[in-house]
Amino acid sequence: MMNLSIFGRPLTNRVQKLIFIFISCFILSSLYFILTPRIMELNNLNNQLQAIINEKSAYKRMYENPMDYEDALSKYKDIINTVPKNKEIPKFLIDVEKWANASNITIISLYPQRTMTEDIEDVTINVIPFEIKISGKYDALLDFLSEMENYSRISRIYGIELKTYRDSDSVVNSSLLWELVIKVNLYYLP
Repeated sequence: MMNLSIFGRPLTNRVQKLIFIFISCFILSSLYFILTPRIMELNNLNNQLQAIINEKSAYKRMYENPMDYEDALSKYKDIINTVPKNKEIPKFLIDVEKWANASNITIISLYPQRTMTEDIEDVTINVIPFEIKISGKYDALLDFLSEMENYSRISRIYGIELKTYRDSDSVVNSSLLWELVIKVNLYYLP
């Protein structure tokens, strides 16, 4: 190192090293504070560029594989048929009565409850819970339940309760009358 002097007095090697370290640290910290915002801006621009590239590739895929509008329209109609735009409770009641008559089942009660809303994949759908109480022979009740499970309208059976009498041997007799309580949710678009 060079011999430096301050106020006419020569500096010792130790002081010269400390001044060199201080100046080096000052220069490095200045560079850090100058370059950090630019580096952050560069990273932000890189993220924006990547988002634009991703969007471009999505548009390119859509252009290369155009959607058949007739197919999309038929899928939309299928959704509307399975999740109707209104309650359509009378149609459901008619179908329940039809299934009961076809299976020789007695409808004891059919109670709709208060309408609720559910969010399914960012779509708000209205739900009407029903409690259906019916009685009949075991096989006929199973047929009725099968009809309800295969119903064209979107619904969800969330509870079943089956009651019957047992004969003296504790063996279930399928000719006895059974009582079935079904709890089902019907869905419709608001």
